[in-house]
Amino acid sequence: MGFYVLALLVFLLLLVAVRPAIWNSIRTTRRVEREMDIAARICEAAARDAFGIELDHSLSSLALLDQMILQEWVLPGSTTGMATATRRGFAAYFGDVFVRSYSARWSIIGASTEEPRLEFPKCRVIVDPFALLQYKLQDPESVHLAELGDRLCTMIESRSKLDWHTLSKQSVTFDPEAPSEIIDADEQ
Repeated sequence: MGFYVLALLVFLLLLVAVRPAIWNSIRTTRRVEREMDIAARICEAAARDAFGIELDHSLSSLALLDQMILQEWVLPGSTTGMATATRRGFAAYFGDVFVRSYSARWSIIGASTEEPRLEFPKCRVIVDPFALLQYKLQDPESVHLAELGDRLCTMIESRSKLDWHTLSKQSVTFDPEAPSEIIDADEQ
């Protein structure tokens, strides 16, 4: 009887100690989701005001995002010329396309609150939209966000067909440079 009481006390102490950390994490994640939504909306407004382009959160709208980057916001040969807020807006818009249409969610696990990653929980795929944008900025005329989006969709669709047991063994990270399009998260 004494053992059960002691075990219950330990459980209650752990619950009290861990609960604030869990709520903190949930609040931080919700804040990041709101911030990324706002940054995506700012990107939409800038596209409308500066270029007369309507971004509609479709996969095809990523081609318009490519066009905007090429037209005005990237100086030839410069990858550092983009303001942090602009970079965040582009990455947020890219991510928001997948949040709205492909069941992705913003995650700060393994990332910072300033540059969260996208997680596709149903197929266990992880994407860093900030790294994809940086990859685009290194070669803006050859790298296309729309093509990266298509490749990501292909990966999501193929992983969605896998059984739960296979998916539970590994998460994968989308890598725009890898021919196979994926890297085992355990090998990174």
